Amino acid sequence: MLIVEKSVTAGIGLAGLALAWLLTAGLAYWAVRCKNFVQHREWMVRSYVVTTAFASFRLGYQVLVKDFHTDPNSAGDVMSWACWALPPLITESVFQGNKIRRGYIAR
Repeated sequence: MLIVEKSVTAGIGLAGLALAWLLTAGLAYWAVRCKNFVQHREWMVRSYVVTTAFASFRLGYQVLVKDFHTDPNSAGDVMSWACWALPPLITESVFQGNKIRRGYIAR
């Protein structure tokens, strides 16, 4: 059962998740309105990754508490940040790595 006391750390982390979701979805919408479909596709992938943060929160929380015997409140604080910060970092690394591999030159 998921029991996380309300804490400032978790609250700010989840507020960051909401802001990240609004930002990625908003930029995807803006890109498609400007008919920039390549950027739109990338921003939609980023938005999807942030959207799945709730599932990664749940999974990471369970792993920390059950497998690593972490305090449930500490696990909630850690995962409220890690669930939305780490997956987009990995996604961005893949995007930029692909551009470097293809020899993409920014203009």
